[in-house]
Amino acid sequence: MKHPLLILLVALCLLSLGQAAWYYPQLPGLVATHFDATGRANGWMPPAHFFQSRVVFTLGFTAFFAALAFAAAQLPAPLIPLPHKEYWLNPRQRDETKRQITNMILSSGCGGLAFFLFCYQRVHQANLNGPHHLTPSFGVILITALALIAGPLVSPLLRFWKTGSD
Repeated sequence: MKHPLLILLVALCLLSLGQAAWYYPQLPGLVATHFDATGRANGWMPPAHFFQSRVVFTLGFTAFFAALAFAAAQLPAPLIPLPHKEYWLNPRQRDETKRQITNMILSSGCGGLAFFLFCYQRVHQANLNGPHHLTPSFGVILITALALIAGPLVSPLLRFWKTGSD
């Protein structure tokens, strides 16, 4: 595991699991787990179920992105969906292209885990500090998610639309 983004993905996973373990004993008898667009709680579950679902989600999310990055690096050229594939996957470019694809996947996974860490922190605060209301608004949370997950994809994808002669 020498890839820095893979190390970061695992570190964020461990941080998320640590966050869950830290807050679990502090949670109330029913945990607000779902919130409407205004941030008001409208779904609840016992703390044990919340903790278990969070652990399963965190491990599954991390495993999915790690496996996807590994699989992308192993795919044969005909199965890699890229524009200008003949340029980007020629023998001279292939290793660098696969490295960039792996970086895109792992960066998105890291962004996703960072976003979920933020969201879970807000959920914990809403449950521990009073009236079961999330702040900031849903729109801010959604924009943050898009930036963290899709942001790392934009620059490399734009680069793949060009070739060395462009």
